[in-house]
Amino acid sequence: MPTYRWRKLIILRGLPGTRKTDKANELIGPDGRGVIVSAFDYFRTGSNGEIVFNRRDLWRAHREALRKAEAAMRRGDHPIIICNINTELWMMYPYVFMGFRDFEYFIEFIDMEHPPIHELYWRCEGKVPFWLLRKWLRNYDHVHRGLRGIFKILNDETSITWWSGRDWFA
Repeated sequence: MPTYRWRKLIILRGLPGTRKTDKANELIGPDGRGVIVSAFDYFRTGSNGEIVFNRRDLWRAHREALRKAEAAMRRGDHPIIICNINTELWMMYPYVFMGFRDFEYFIEFIDMEHPPIHELYWRCEGKVPFWLLRKWLRNYDHVHRGLRGIFKILNDETSITWWSGRDWFA
């Protein structure tokens, strides 16, 4: 008998400045049910939520986001919203793997609209270099909605090579 996946894992995709955080908060709604997972939470300081970014800690930030997502899935939280750039398949792989294979979540991909790159640079207040925004846009992998997109990610050779043999949470 097929399993009905009623819990939802939403993966927001977009460059910095595409307002993923606003979209995540909108999806959670006024009742505040669900969990938003963002690597940038690692860099938030104090009660005002200011971000103090340190590039050297980026891997730790993403590892912490994976831990938070896994804990939320174990609890059965719904919805879980992954709010990272997710521009390439390998970036989404561990979330899709855990959500689809381990915890039986329905997975939805939401691609944010990309305004011109100079506007993204302005929205990021120049904190994300122009060259990096261009690189992420150039490497943006298209993902189909539904099972086709999930299977594309789970069977992507680059993703499998990158993540196999790694302890995702170490």
